[in-house]
Amino acid sequence: MYIRPDSNNFRIPDYGDWIATPMQLQVPRKATNPGTFDFQRYLLRQGITHTLYLTPDEISYSGNNTAHPFLRWTRSLRDYLTAAITNAIDDEGAEAIALALLIGNRSLLDDDITDTFSSTGTMHILAVSGLHVGIIFLFFDKLLSLFPILVRHRYSKPVALMLIIWTYAILTGLSPSIYRAAIMFSFLSLGRPAGKHTNSFNILAASAFLLLIIDPMMVWQVGFQLSYSAILGILCFQPYLAKLWYPSYAIPRYVWSIMTVSIAAQIGTAPLSVYYFHQFPMYFLLSNIIAIPMSFITMCSGVLFCMTSALPAVGTLTGILLELLLLFMHKSLSLISNIPGAVVGHMYWPMGITVGVYVCLLILYMWLKGKRHFQLYLLQACVTVLLVVSGIQMLSDKSRPRLFIYDSRAATTIGYRYGNHAYILSDDTSSITETFADQYAPSLQRRWTGTPVVHRLDTLRHHPCIEIGGQHIFFAQKVGKDLPDCQPDYLVMDGGTIPIYDLLEHYSNTTFILGSRCSRKQAAYFQTLLEESGNHFYSIKESSAADLLLLQNQHLSYGLQGR
Repeated sequence: MYIRPDSNNFRIPDYGDWIATPMQLQVPRKATNPGTFDFQRYLLRQGITHTLYLTPDEISYSGNNTAHPFLRWTRSLRDYLTAAITNAIDDEGAEAIALALLIGNRSLLDDDITDTFSSTGTMHILAVSGLHVGIIFLFFDKLLSLFPILVRHRYSKPVALMLIIWTYAILTGLSPSIYRAAIMFSFLSLGRPAGKHTNSFNILAASAFLLLIIDPMMVWQVGFQLSYSAILGILCFQPYLAKLWYPSYAIPRYVWSIMTVSIAAQIGTAPLSVYYFHQFPMYFLLSNIIAIPMSFITMCSGVLFCMTSALPAVGTLTGILLELLLLFMHKSLSLISNIPGAVVGHMYWPMGITVGVYVCLLILYMWLKGKRHFQLYLLQACVTVLLVVSGIQMLSDKSRPRLFIYDSRAATTIGYRYGNHAYILSDDTSSITETFADQYAPSLQRRWTGTPVVHRLDTLRHHPCIEIGGQHIFFAQKVGKDLPDCQPDYLVMDGGTIPIYDLLEHYSNTTFILGSRCSRKQAAYFQTLLEESGNHFYSIKESSAADLLLLQNQHLSYGLQGR
């Protein structure tokens, strides 16, 4: 539910408030264009089936509040810490990073900060995860050791640590990564005083099992997948990487340990990162050598600030220290992100290739553990098959033209892809220039395809009938009474005044495509006439964007071949 505030007097709902509204629940609209973000599927995987967009006039408060006292207290503490951080830190960027790093509030992160951390492979610093829980665990483990009463009783300190960890987890929003880390460190806390040997793989599996019992749909969350793949990568490969070199001195040994952990985590997450985000940070080692120690120091200073923020002098000093540390970390990562070649982009792996890479990593781990010859041969065979399949898919992509007629209410928009060339064509360039990269380009930017070029349909030769890849497309809303002599393969009707009876009489063996700019009444009327006449048709408004696989392998010359 989203409530749009219309004035400064708007009362923000409190946790536990009951809200009444006469408005009807709405089903989220599914993605209708290829390659775009499917908001409906995303919400369904979060357990959300309906949405509401309201104004303050459309809601009323029942006066009842059923919030759990402990959860209400944690939310109040979260609000207090947010206000304290905001008042103590003047720099907006440092403030946004502090809120994300300490309490999981990412609402103030702008595109510049997000791009900097993403391009340097340090986005995990901003997403509260096991790293942050581990720092909290180590900090309070040392702090609680100063109290003899907790040390004297075997389980007093572990229970206190568990309470602190779970309070922090609830405070930061209980994301899957926090959930997983809190469970793992809880098992670790209880296992140490019992003198039991704790198997990391068992703890990881137990935490995943508990999470999926609570919410089975969590398995589809990207954060859940990346969190567990990173930990698996560290558990599987970090010990073998660490054995490659053992520095004699403490500082090189510490730097080498950070490097091995970073490499192992990247091994675990790289296939998923490329699959979801289509890019890979090249300087992640350099970035993490700076970011991981700085995040530890910053988290410790942040905890000190939160504990002393109520003390005027001490709180001011710890706030200044926290801001300086955050500025140093942000500036350092910004310098790295500006190095040429910091990010390799436009990497589009299909699901099959991603699964194949993980199969190869699994076999590699088995070989590192067992050192058996047949495992090495199996790994070589799997890598060979993976390369062959990737090459075949690359050649298939380059030799297979694709044509998309998009679901666009702003303008009639089509996309064409062949080889390394991609084009977006529209009858109103001004309405799509700001959104085409996010909305339409993903369907064209596959593997080695470059950025699409925007044209105007009105400037193409011999419109409104154009030829792409041997297929003729006629845009009926662009003609008057005189119909062109071309015999189109596809006839697009996308709003406007359309002479439907003349079209049915003039053209045969044509597939009619009803665009999304047709009104519902107009689309229903056209569908009835087309069904009665026995013509093939496709409704973008009722289904999704038209995805036409072109049969002729013709290369697109400059502009388009007119007709």
